Amino acid sequence: MKKNNALVNVERNKNAKINISIGQVDELSCDNIRRNYEDVVMLEEEFSDRLEYSKNVLTKKLLPSPLQSDFEIVPIYDGNKVEYETKAITSDAYEKFPIKINYTMKFKDEAEARKFRENGINELLKKAEELQQPIEIPNIISIKEFIGEFENPVGYANKHGSEGIKLYICPRPLPKAQKYKIEVFNNTSSFCLETSLRLKSRYEDKVVLTNAEAKDEVFDVMISFTEIKLNDENESYRGEFNIKISLKDKYLDDCEYNKEIIKYRFLMRDANNHILINNTEKEINILLDKCGSILYSKKDYKNFNKTINLIEKVIYISKLKKIDINYDWNYFYKNKELINLVYNEILGKKYIIKKKMFFDYPITKDERKENMYKPNESFKVISELGYVTLFGKRLEFSPNKLELNNCSLVDINEDENNYILKVSSSNIIFNPLNKKI
Repeated sequence: MKKNNALVNVERNKNAKINISIGQVDELSCDNIRRNYEDVVMLEEEFSDRLEYSKNVLTKKLLPSPLQSDFEIVPIYDGNKVEYETKAITSDAYEKFPIKINYTMKFKDEAEARKFRENGINELLKKAEELQQPIEIPNIISIKEFIGEFENPVGYANKHGSEGIKLYICPRPLPKAQKYKIEVFNNTSSFCLETSLRLKSRYEDKVVLTNAEAKDEVFDVMISFTEIKLNDENESYRGEFNIKISLKDKYLDDCEYNKEIIKYRFLMRDANNHILINNTEKEINILLDKCGSILYSKKDYKNFNKTINLIEKVIYISKLKKIDINYDWNYFYKNKELINLVYNEILGKKYIIKKKMFFDYPITKDERKENMYKPNESFKVISELGYVTLFGKRLEFSPNKLELNNCSLVDINEDENNYILKVSSSNIIFNPLNKKI
């Protein structure tokens, strides 16, 4: 009988550093994946089993035993390769074993090193809080990561070295926005808004609140407080404060909101004003104070009320006539008599104009020109006002009687069929014939 002699005697080489596989195939070898690419489920299960096994082995072998009840080493696949990291498995793991970073720094001389030791980290923390952004710790040459007192065996610096790694001091997270109510008022007028304010940044001597995150609100608001002290008498806070309120860009053409801003600015300058700021969520009074420096006269208050009243009439006309009117104070002021005229026409009320206005009247050419009114000659015209042009629109009027008293002839023009008389009057009476009110 012919005998086959094995090339390798297994029994005699038990202690040799030779790995021998007989009839076994690595399921995840590149060659085997190519041969079995259609059996995706098998490959997934094999891969998952190996990762689970590796997790168990690495946790037991690499993590110190005091950590193993609160942490485990797990594989993380980022789409390119598998890396291992230490992961907490209990809710209080990091309370029992806080993460620590030990790092070595290098300075150009002893004086620089001494200065940083004295207050360097505090200065970096202060800067991070003020800017609300991470600040790099400079001059680091080596880093080690610890979990409690134990070195993290799979920390990035521990695996790859500290070259190129940077450490940053991050600011503490700012509290969430809260609802506030801001009121500025005197004995006759008031401005009020509710907004969501959030701490913008932390300073040693100043608190700044802003509604910058409230993108859908009408107003931009920023409030800063310095030297804040609690007033025990009325349980409010006192100190230096500054308030800035302005319209967001997309509302600059809105008449209603511009009216409110005009009220706010007028009241903020008034020496007789009061400012009240409440945190409506916590029901806490933040501020009750006065800040205006101008002692307004009766004339100032009268002009302010006229301004507000004119804008309110524009808003009323825009609604009744269904016109989109962009805010333009110069235009409103220039055409205030026409605005008042249209406003009263809508209400069906008599209106008297004492400002000089000009009107064009056509007269047929059948009449002799020499019989017309002469320049500088005073006369009266009774007519009807059919329409006015205002806000770029032709606004038709209901039947009415228009009296132009003490008229003067300004000019005479003509077209094919008519003479066009341009007359002026400073005593105009508008009377609706179908009075509504």
